[in-house]
Amino acid sequence: MSKLLDYQDRISVMSWAALFTLAAGSLMRWPEWSFTWWVLGSPITLAVDQVVITSIILAAIACSGTEAVIHSHPLALRVRLRHTWMHWGLPATILVLAEILMPAMPSRTYVVGEILLAGLLLAIAEIAIYHTLAPDDPRYRLARIALNAVAYTVALVLFLLVYRTRVRSLLSATLIASVSALLALELLRGLSERVSDIILYAAITGAILGEATWALNYWRTTSYIAGLLLLLLFYLIVGLGQHALLRRLTKRVLFEYATIAAIGVLFIGWLAS
Repeated sequence: MSKLLDYQDRISVMSWAALFTLAAGSLMRWPEWSFTWWVLGSPITLAVDQVVITSIILAAIACSGTEAVIHSHPLALRVRLRHTWMHWGLPATILVLAEILMPAMPSRTYVVGEILLAGLLLAIAEIAIYHTLAPDDPRYRLARIALNAVAYTVALVLFLLVYRTRVRSLLSATLIASVSALLALELLRGLSERVSDIILYAAITGAILGEATWALNYWRTTSYIAGLLLLLLFYLIVGLGQHALLRRLTKRVLFEYATIAAIGVLFIGWLAS
């Protein structure tokens, strides 16, 4: 019971620190610096403003807090847990997305609601991460389902947000590729004893999503359609990666995913029309 309370206390401390930072970031105004450089013959400007600074702080809170939660697990007391950085991606993405979405909120009421929702998703993710550290945990299956649901929800919000901003392909594709790879790590971890294979499939997922984002930027469509297409592609690539890591990638599985892809594209096409 003491260990259970210990990990819950650590999640509580991290969540309150994140909520305080989000709230403070919405009230404070930081100075802004702009940096411009030329890439592929055209200028790219990077603004280091309040959102960027607060996002860095939130990412640090998420990563350090996740480490604290992981090291409160009984496994960490018996053996040295390796590659714990693979758990950082989802919590950090939740908080950074919450900060990026903050300026788009129409009123203070929406800001408060967004902060509370981010805190809830963060707590769910951290509890689920804790219970998926040991495959024999009685809550492992439920925790894995919760993690998958949160990860795909965060991915959809990311895809909608980035495509809606219409920033340069070099920036948007790089951002989506990086975050998609981090989310894929969370969805693929634990499926193989070879961590290098998991990292490889996550990197492939990120690269494919980045290329798809680059291509979609040349297509005039709504952010909703583009976001759904990217989510469908993300689901398909991660799903195939999961079966490949489990050595279950058969013709039947390929046919099932091809059918899902066809139905998904038809449905999105119907929405677009």
